[in-house]
Amino acid sequence: TIPRMATAASRWKRAGGVIKARNLATAAFKAVPHGIDSTTYFSPSIPPEVRAAVPHLYSMDQAVFRRVLEAAVALLGGNSLSDSQFEEFQASLGLEGGRLGEVLTGLYEMVRCAVRNRTKVDVVQRDLAEMNVPAACVSDIVRAVKLSRFDLESAAVVQRVRFPKLDAMTWRVDVAISTSSLTRAFKPTVVMQMALSDGRLKTFEVPIDQFNQLRFNVAKVLRDMRQLESHPIMRLAFDADKKRFDEQAAAAAESK
Repeated sequence: TIPRMATAASRWKRAGGVIKARNLATAAFKAVPHGIDSTTYFSPSIPPEVRAAVPHLYSMDQAVFRRVLEAAVALLGGNSLSDSQFEEFQASLGLEGGRLGEVLTGLYEMVRCAVRNRTKVDVVQRDLAEMNVPAACVSDIVRAVKLSRFDLESAAVVQRVRFPKLDAMTWRVDVAISTSSLTRAFKPTVVMQMALSDGRLKTFEVPIDQFNQLRFNVAKVLRDMRQLESHPIMRLAFDADKKRFDEQAAAAAESK
């Protein structure tokens, strides 16, 4: 009896090992493989938010996934999502808060990196498939990138972190009639005031010789810009932008 019990226990142990191995294989298939970071458009490393989101996609209804993807694209476009709006959105989808947050953040990173790196849609499709993203989800993500690329690139330019820009500039010439050392100086200076995009005003004085140097440098930059615009490489860049705009218009027409 004892040998039979030992044999049965060993069989149960082997069966448990097989089941565990199958579960591990299934989990590995539903996760992002390791070692492919540098070969994807996320290079040098796939964000942890993307790795956390991929396994959830296998158990998510496709209609729910599309709504979450639309929300991620809207956030990239500049829309905000408050805590109360997130809770309402979560209730409408019937998802747990943690799960929704991981999927939403992962999709946000997938689309953001594709737009930021200006990755071709066929490369996005190939890389997401290699990352074990479900095929149906890959198709929806690629379609969202293709349709929204132009608008998201424009929004990224507006939202990027940068120094304040120059909104306006005024100047006048002041003449110092006398100084503490000279009774008759008659030395002109240029007083300039810059209005910045953040509302600040910067006022400073410029001697005549430096003002003339500023005029010379500005004229030189304008001349270099005209020469650069006439360069063949710039014409190729303009043609590439026009082609991208035409593809965006064609994709929008197909969606309708």
